[in-house]
Amino acid sequence: MADSGHAELNRKEVLHLKHVETKHFKVGGGLKEGDRFGFSGRQYEVRTGQDFGTYGGECTVLSVDRKHRNITHQCYVTSETPRGQITLQGIHTEPLEDGSADSEEPTGRPSDDAVTGGTRDFAHVSGFSRTVQVSPTTYDVTYYLG
Repeated sequence: MADSGHAELNRKEVLHLKHVETKHFKVGGGLKEGDRFGFSGRQYEVRTGQDFGTYGGECTVLSVDRKHRNITHQCYVTSETPRGQITLQGIHTEPLEDGSADSEEPTGRPSDDAVTGGTRDFAHVSGFSRTVQVSPTTYDVTYYLG
């Protein structure tokens, strides 16, 4: 089995996108179990700069650990591209930043999500995505698809 540092070498296709968030919402205060937050925006191919569709997702807070100053949430994200949709799912534990569940400050830490399926060209896709927040509303997202 390949380690996670080399997993991307075994993929058939790599999509490198920039996600630009245009909408954001919260349900609940964001700091207790069951609260949710969501987001959506446009995505662009990094290599060409061309528009590559839209994306959106929703996360549910699973736990808040004030002693260790972190929050865990589960997210579902869908990217709608000209070639079909790609769906993602993942659980993330992150530091509580400035008292909010979904801080606006980029951490620079990568987060990985499982590719759970897709439509059309991506109907039988598997793999994972790696996301790094580079500004309060911009994310570098690489899909490693198999």
